Amino acid sequence: MKHTICFIDDKIPASQYMQYFEVTDIINESGLKFLLQNADWQDDLVIRNLCETLIQDRNNWSISAFVNPNFYIKYISETVYAPDVVIYDWDYPGLQDDSENVLFKILNETPTLVFIFSQNDNIEQIETLFRTEDKFAPFSGRLVVIDKSAKDSVNSIFSKIQEKDTANFSFAYGGQIIRKSNQIINKILSDISQLSTEGFIAAIGKEENNKYMSSTNDFVDVIIPRYRNALYSVPGNDGDIITIDKSRDIDIREIKKIWSYKMYEKNDSNIVALGDIIHSEENYYLVISSDCHMQRFWEKNGGYMAVIPLEKLTEGEKNKQVKYLAERNSSITSLTSYSKALSILPAVPVGEQLIDFLVLPKRISTIQVEKVENRPQILTYDFLNGYEKIASISDPFKSPLFHFIMNRISDLGCPDFPTTLQNHISELINQAR
Repeated sequence: MKHTICFIDDKIPASQYMQYFEVTDIINESGLKFLLQNADWQDDLVIRNLCETLIQDRNNWSISAFVNPNFYIKYISETVYAPDVVIYDWDYPGLQDDSENVLFKILNETPTLVFIFSQNDNIEQIETLFRTEDKFAPFSGRLVVIDKSAKDSVNSIFSKIQEKDTANFSFAYGGQIIRKSNQIINKILSDISQLSTEGFIAAIGKEENNKYMSSTNDFVDVIIPRYRNALYSVPGNDGDIITIDKSRDIDIREIKKIWSYKMYEKNDSNIVALGDIIHSEENYYLVISSDCHMQRFWEKNGGYMAVIPLEKLTEGEKNKQVKYLAERNSSITSLTSYSKALSILPAVPVGEQLIDFLVLPKRISTIQVEKVENRPQILTYDFLNGYEKIASISDPFKSPLFHFIMNRISDLGCPDFPTTLQNHISELINQAR
């Protein structure tokens, strides 16, 4: 699989040829090839040798470079660009922002694998920084420190890249997904380009005072279903199944991180919404008042917001409901799989922790919200003094969970069969298996 690699190093000798290069911009592969043939690389022979090796292997590598990390940050903020690998020189005299902060931006904004290239006298200091700074902890799998002066530094890079090609999903498949995503968006926009602006807005918006009105959210609603369906062909061209040999027991924390990412979203919306998980001090709640009622909250809800109190499901703690589950050898395979009056919200992102919560619909409660005169009817977090949003449940989890909750709250029930009849039916079912 072909990978893209980008060098960020102030010793790349582009400044010697200002008539050919805009040094604040990206230096593409042809530019690097020109520099290899014409420029003096005495200040960084290691990078020169690495560039030569990669250019000679064009079937597997596509390379580019920047002479300053701030130029790289500016470029990725303005252009769709995310190389698989960045070779990052640590030392930049006169850098406007320090090297540590720029590196964090690179890691935080792209799925790039970053090799820190530095002289031996800095290695221990850099490794200590990555171990002790909490902000770098989530990126430990994408950070590799290489001694630039070591004889085998280039071989170390290729060895680590090969290792990540099988061990890191974003590195193995990220480039393919990004390219496919760009192709899909371009095709959708090409199809829509056949329509006039007026016709498109009239189709997705509303007419008011002889004007057509729409928002970017309406546009997103149009493209998302088609975009999602097209993405089903990634990473393979025909929806290929990815098969990985099981070589170890996967850490449950790794599984919970992925499912937390799937199930919850953290957004900046200030409007209180169905599916928000909120807290006040040590108390946690799930908001179950409907979104349409939030728009005219005091008129529709009389100032009361319906919530389900959440209870932490802490390992080792006794809980009557959990004990009830354990005694009957019951298992929960999804948010709505258990037939009794409870569910579990796993891996809720509370700060840096992933906490499991017990959801007991029968404990439904309300929070009274006082109306402030001359303020909009819509309920926002400005009105919820003392409450803070943690995250929101995403679909396709939100809708079935609330269907489950409302059924448990309002379920009419039905008389049980006598025990003898229950046993008879169970026996017939067992015989039919």
